[in-house]
Amino acid sequence: MKSKTFKKTVSLILALLLVLGGFDGLAVSLIRNNAAGTGAYASPAGSTGPTGRLSGPDEEGKTPHPTKDFVKDMVEGRKELKEKRTQNSKTFMDNKGKKSQLIFADRVHFKGQSGRWEDIDNTVTELNQGSPRAAGMSAFKYINSANDYSAMFSGNGTPSVAFGYKGTRMTFSPEGANDSIPLVEGNAVLYPGIFEGTDLEYRVLNSRLKEDIILNKYTGKTSFAFSIKTEGLNLVQEGSVIPGPAQPVQDNPVGQQ
Repeated sequence: MKSKTFKKTVSLILALLLVLGGFDGLAVSLIRNNAAGTGAYASPAGSTGPTGRLSGPDEEGKTPHPTKDFVKDMVEGRKELKEKRTQNSKTFMDNKGKKSQLIFADRVHFKGQSGRWEDIDNTVTELNQGSPRAAGMSAFKYINSANDYSAMFSGNGTPSVAFGYKGTRMTFSPEGANDSIPLVEGNAVLYPGIFEGTDLEYRVLNSRLKEDIILNKYTGKTSFAFSIKTEGLNLVQEGSVIPGPAQPVQDNPVGQQ
């Protein structure tokens, strides 16, 4: 197991704009405006609302920014021919026997243990500590529902995330961060107040884990260091991806600023 620290530097231009123009909450607004049209994820009907508690009085009213589940909307009420599935397509038959196919830019299925294509479900739920997926991961409380990669999130203390894929794992957390209890909604996990005026949010997507450092106000802090531990992976200085087509990666690849 290796451990290295890398810095993620926020642009000084953004910091200057925050000072001169009163751009408080700029990052939050950008995320809110883009959330509905970014990526796709499959989730069951009746998704739960925000869970968890806020980390302090300054965090009142904050909510996560889940991605809209447009795949579910497109297939609802249609008869799918599951045997015709591919990684990024679904085939349907209407009541007259006519077939139609939806092809997506991103994958919507993953190969389950049976070898069949299963629906990806990025909804973040509480981790069942008695399940095989939870083995050795007692420090984590939440997990994505169904995919060939796992994304686990801590439930209290310093925010921590574990990203696992095919026997490999990367665990990372912001150094020096305040304790934060996450807010969870749909495919989004928000850690409010990790630093003064700063939140940390993750969104589970079909092929990647999206990370956003949200600046609610300018505080002078322009860089953030993360402690990273790996299992079965070698960290490199100039980018790190999992090889192969349409396979999961984490945004802001390790080693990139």
